[in-house]
Amino acid sequence: MENIVIFGASGGAIKVAHTLRNLDIDFQYFVDNDKNKWGKIVEEKEVKSPEVLKDTTDRILIASDYQDEIEQQLSEWGILNRIILKEECIFDYFDKNKSEYEKYYIKDIEKKTSKKNVIIELADAGICLGGIETWAMMLTRGLKNRKYNVSLWLREQVQSIPEDLKEVSTEINYDYERYKESIQEPIDKLIKKLPCTVISNWQSQVMIAAILVKRMYPEKLKLISIIHNDKKVLYRRQKFMEKDTDIIFGVSKKICKTFIEEYNVDAKKVAYKETPVKFEVNKHLYQKDKSKPIRIGFAARISKAQKRVDLLVKLINRLNEEKVNFEIEIAGDGSYFEKMKEGIIKDKNNVKILGKIPREKMQEFWNDKDIFLSTSDFEGASVSMLEAMALGVVPVVTNVSGVDEFVTDGTNGYISEVQNIEKLIDGIKLLEDDRDKLEKFGENSMHIIKEKCNQDDYFDVFERMI
Repeated sequence: MENIVIFGASGGAIKVAHTLRNLDIDFQYFVDNDKNKWGKIVEEKEVKSPEVLKDTTDRILIASDYQDEIEQQLSEWGILNRIILKEECIFDYFDKNKSEYEKYYIKDIEKKTSKKNVIIELADAGICLGGIETWAMMLTRGLKNRKYNVSLWLREQVQSIPEDLKEVSTEINYDYERYKESIQEPIDKLIKKLPCTVISNWQSQVMIAAILVKRMYPEKLKLISIIHNDKKVLYRRQKFMEKDTDIIFGVSKKICKTFIEEYNVDAKKVAYKETPVKFEVNKHLYQKDKSKPIRIGFAARISKAQKRVDLLVKLINRLNEEKVNFEIEIAGDGSYFEKMKEGIIKDKNNVKILGKIPREKMQEFWNDKDIFLSTSDFEGASVSMLEAMALGVVPVVTNVSGVDEFVTDGTNGYISEVQNIEKLIDGIKLLEDDRDKLEKFGENSMHIIKEKCNQDDYFDVFERMI
């Protein structure tokens, strides 16, 4: 491989460094936009200013949560074309060292093996509050009920698996310092499942292993790749792996359109169906008494990247400063948790920080809320938003992928441009002031979800793909 530089010098970048080294791929150094890291030694390599990239021809592997911002930076410098994907490095290695995985080759696969074997991969996540995890569990249950031999592959946190999914769950352990071995484990497991369909939720080791197995047994493995958000890097990675993927399933129309129109993916390979939700309610009880605070819910990973909880803090403080009659409950956990608590104006009893709550408690969480609030920079199709809308909660959200398929601004909610909290604040004020509009918007939201998000229709689509 050409000379490689890793952009980023934190946890994710260190994992990438370990992966490259285990594949006998060297890299030159790290770069990072944080000046405090310049000159420091990480994994025996120096961290430098990104400015050095202007005077080199090194290939740039971005390993940071701020992928889009870094790409914009490189674009302004005219060196965007020097980006290399981690997956390019990985497949280059395996293409040159086929014996590393072909030793698992079995000449004859038993004909009697069920053709209904399905692996749903959740191996980079584990089970927690997030939408992808909820989606994977929903699909696992749906296909299991339709008599498929479903296996849910996840990483660690096995103790958090719901009781009804324990018997179909398999833990996949990744060791970035022993990457070759961590690829070989799922290869071995996949071969024993052939013929099968792999539904990959992450462009991870399992998907890499599935592609390698598919190259050995092209007629025995079908690969369905689920794209859950509209980050540019996901499009680029999936485009790179297009030839080895049977179906690319986007969770929003926007994602599918982008693949077809901007990345020239064969439209026959691209599929979509509105994400189903199970929550049902006969009548939502809104806070109609204007003397009482309007009730806001925020449920997400507590992070600055993607979820933009830093903007949530600003929004809460602004509402308090402007004496809006509201209360908010925040559910979730993550890297920005302590900073969030520190940033919220003190001596206010209208902010309740609940931390991480169990999946089965989410309907209870939304039952007594009036507004679903999101400050995200990007999403795919927010499962949390759809679940809240199904219960009649009114969305006040940023304009990320999938939102405009379910929310019409000024009809069943309010939509703000990404990173602009002004429209979010205005929407909350309008609903707080007009409680009849609040109820009307909520009923409109329930109707939309009931109309679009039927589980049976969704499982029919996946049966046809499998």
